[in-house]
Amino acid sequence: HPAGAESVVRVGGSSLQEVQRAARIGTWEWEPEADSVRMSAVARELLGMSGDQRLPLSAYLDATLPEDRELARDSLVPLAEQPDPLPVEFQARVLRRDGGLRTVALQASRRVRDDGTPVVVGTVQDVPDPTALRARDGYDDVTGLPDERAASEVLCQLLRGPHQDRVAVLSCVPDEIARVEHALG
Repeated sequence: HPAGAESVVRVGGSSLQEVQRAARIGTWEWEPEADSVRMSAVARELLGMSGDQRLPLSAYLDATLPEDRELARDSLVPLAEQPDPLPVEFQARVLRRDGGLRTVALQASRRVRDDGTPVVVGTVQDVPDPTALRARDGYDDVTGLPDERAASEVLCQLLRGPHQDRVAVLSCVPDEIARVEHALG
C-alpha cells in the first residue's frame, strides 16, 4: 500500500497507523526522480514534522545531526542511483522542530513500480534512550537495574496480574559479593 494510506489498512481490528504508533515505527517513500518524500503520520510524529506535505530528501537530511548526515545521505542516495542495490539499515540522530533530539533506526530498499518508476521505501523507528530507565527513582544509576524496593513493586504487580500463574522467581544471595567486587577491582 502507498505511504499515507496506512489508516485504511486494518490489522486485527486496529488501523495500521494505530499499530505503527504503538510500535513507534513509521513508513516513508522517496521518489528520486521527483525528489519527493512522503511519510506516514507516525514517521512525521517521530521526526517532529507537521503536515502531510511532500518535501525533498534534503529537507529530511537537514533534520539529521551534521555528524550523522553524511551516513544518511551515503546510505540512501545509492538506492536511487544503483541498478540493483542492497537494502540498507542505519541509525541517525534527528533534531526535531520542537527542539527534541531523537535517535531513529532507518531501513530502506529500492522498489520499481508497475509503471517502471523507481522508489525507495523504508521504515523509521524510535530508538529509546538507554539511559531513560536509569533516571527513574528506584533504579541504579549505573546499571539501570531496579533496587530492592523497585524490584519488589514489580514482582507484586506481576503476582496480582492476570498471568500470575506464569510468574517465576529466581533468588540469588550475594554472600560473596565483596570478594567478587575486590577481584574485579
